[in-house]
Amino acid sequence: MPKQLVLQGKQTKEDFLLLYKKCRDLRLKERYHALYLSFMYEWEEIATILGRDYQTILEWAGLYNENGVEGLDPDRPPGRPSSLTKDQISEVRKIVMQCPRDIGLRFSNWTVGSICKWIAGKFGVALSGERIRQLLHAIGFSYVKPAFSYILADRKEREEFLSELTEISSNGTPFLFEDEATVGQHPTLHGMWVLKGTKAKIRTFGNHAKRHAFAVVNPVTGEKVSMVAKRLTADTFVRFIDKLAGTISGDFTLILDNSPCHKANISLERLERYRDRINVVWLPRYSPDLNPVEHMWKEMKFNVSHNHMFDTVNRLGWGMIGYFRQLKPETVRSVCSTDYLFGKL
Repeated sequence: MPKQLVLQGKQTKEDFLLLYKKCRDLRLKERYHALYLSFMYEWEEIATILGRDYQTILEWAGLYNENGVEGLDPDRPPGRPSSLTKDQISEVRKIVMQCPRDIGLRFSNWTVGSICKWIAGKFGVALSGERIRQLLHAIGFSYVKPAFSYILADRKEREEFLSELTEISSNGTPFLFEDEATVGQHPTLHGMWVLKGTKAKIRTFGNHAKRHAFAVVNPVTGEKVSMVAKRLTADTFVRFIDKLAGTISGDFTLILDNSPCHKANISLERLERYRDRINVVWLPRYSPDLNPVEHMWKEMKFNVSHNHMFDTVNRLGWGMIGYFRQLKPETVRSVCSTDYLFGKL
């Protein structure tokens, strides 16, 4: 190959930089880097920068000119097509929209690797992992974490609740959501920053000691009332209701789920005592997704129990109390927004 070899593809300098940044395969990443550098340096200079043989760099450029971006994939089998037809792309879209088990495969989630294998087996086309990612984005896919869909939830009950909530909101009546969460002394794990070459280790006793949080939030004003307790029982719920009634002034609607501690006789009797001030509305069964306080528990666990073990369960409790104390109204309004609920109507 001549030293003056010029790239023939349509990719720009910025395209190769983006491919380089997103690529996870170190071998392919190096090839993207080389072609990115070709917009600024001669091939011999690039070979020196990367510590590679000059001929190797030219071979990479030649592979790109012959087969496009797919030709750079070091795992690409020779002699196989490097692109899909429009009909084949349409079929890929239909397949990826389905659960693999629903079409007879023995796994539950699509990965870039499994899609590569399916395409190779179905169409005899070899595509790199980076090309698959590009293709998926191009045909409308994005990689997201799904939400639960509770199959036992009654659709009519959910619609009636959302209609009632809309009416309460339009009348200007304050409405508050309540919920409980349990946090264990055994820490929960979450991604974290560590120095390269080191392993992240989180200390734990491996025990089952825990504390329980009760919380009520006003998603409009950001007002909150919380309590941390040793037990999650009807008795502690009653104590929390007394605290709530003594903290929130005026009349308001309290939205509760169907937890046994809420429906216990002692709890219903205490709620009845405050009926002149507190109007209770029950969430539909099997519908925790309709309670915005659930989002606050994720924030609390991230700030309290993820990747950290408290030496004693009492310190865990104080950590939870500290979280609530520093929680600002604007944060509550943001985390516990009900906009997504009204969007369900």
